[in-house]
Order: sequence, then C-alpha cells, then structure tokens
Amino acid sequence: KIYSEEVDNSDEALLRLKTDCREDPTDPGKALLLAEAYLERDQAEDALKSLRKAVARHPPLRRNMDMIFAVANINLEQQNGAAAEREFEHAVSVEPDNVEA
Repeated sequence: KIYSEEVDNSDEALLRLKTDCREDPTDPGKALLLAEAYLERDQAEDALKSLRKAVARHPPLRRNMDMIFAVANINLEQQNGAAAEREFEHAVSVEPDNVEA
C-alpha cells in the first residue's frame, strides 16, 4: 500500500477518484488514492501514469515526498530498478536532510 486508507477500487469509485484529481490537482492525497486503487486492480502501469498526470497538472507535486516514494516503490515492484533509483535520488535532492530519503 502506498496510502494508509482503504481504497474502493470499483469502476464507479475509480471514476470518482479520477474526477476528484482533475477538479483538485493540488491535492497529493487524491492522486495517491487513485494510484492505490489502480494498484489494487493490479494495474501498476496505470498507477504510474496517474501519478505522472498529477505532477503534469500541478508540478509542485514533483517535490512531494509521498508522491516521490510512491513512484519509486511502484517502479521497484515492476522490477524497474533504474527508474526507482532515479526517484530515490530525486528524493534526496528534494530533502537532503530527510532520513527516509
């Protein structure tokens, strides 16, 4: 899980989450919920796409540690170590004093 809440991944809920993300592109929580819903449906690539779209709509999300770690962890699960490493390096550049980074 990339987000602490239980996520309803029904088609209706997924559509509602997509709409919420478009209506409020500044909220990383909504983007993370949408990605989690995709992951629960075994659609990791769609989860990554949704997080990338969120960043494209609101570039400051690129500096949000939860977003960075979500992308990194999904890449790890997809066996894409190089992409995950880039995300972890980005995390260190965003918050060099963050122990988790």
